[in-house]
Amino acid sequence: MSIFPSQDRFLMHHYVHTVVNIFCVIDNAKSPWKTIHIPRAIQGIGEMDVMGSTSRVRSALRNALLSISAFFLANVRASESHPNEAVKWVEEAMQYRYNAIGLLKQAVESDLYSGGKPKYKEYLATMLSMITINIMSGDTSTCAVHLDGAKQLISNNRKSRVSGKTRALHRIYFYLRVIYESTAIHSSGGDVHASPAREASDQSEAYIPADLRDSHSEDQSEEPTEMASFECIYGFPGKRVWPTVRDF
Repeated sequence: MSIFPSQDRFLMHHYVHTVVNIFCVIDNAKSPWKTIHIPRAIQGIGEMDVMGSTSRVRSALRNALLSISAFFLANVRASESHPNEAVKWVEEAMQYRYNAIGLLKQAVESDLYSGGKPKYKEYLATMLSMITINIMSGDTSTCAVHLDGAKQLISNNRKSRVSGKTRALHRIYFYLRVIYESTAIHSSGGDVHASPAREASDQSEAYIPADLRDSHSEDQSEEPTEMASFECIYGFPGKRVWPTVRDF
């Protein structure tokens, strides 16, 4: 008998078959949300069923995906004029979000630099999922915190060669960062200014992962399956956007 609660199974099924399909402009079976986030969360569920435990970061990722799914359901129920159901799912989503934040914090503090081989993609996928929760919930107050955490993780990744899946996660980060930098504002003394993060980004390209700044690598070294991950997020080939980004 599975130790995975029935509500969790329902929400994960909803995420896998419905929610994940809204993340890409062009539907793609090889989108990073389908090939990275879901398999690692499900692997953690299997470990819990068989061995009784899994890593903190996989538990954090699972709770983050469940939170996203619950917030999505809350939004759907609200649009269908079912306020009581919407409130229920918001409450459930907030609990999953709370669990995800706590587990991710523990994983970063205790496991990420503990000497073992860190699961870079799992940490980055979880951090990016926290930003998706911000978007789904409508509460973007912690977006900058999660983006900066992801930026620090990416900056500390010293691998000379970056896999296609890692590059796909970097694209998601860049996609979310550009949206945030383009829209975030803060007020001070009644005046509205660009966000501090936006002001900092105007001075450098530091928030663009190094493997994404190399347009030659982008155009020449990727296989079609990797290129598709860019196109499914943005809706057009990468070679059309990087010259614009460098001139921005």
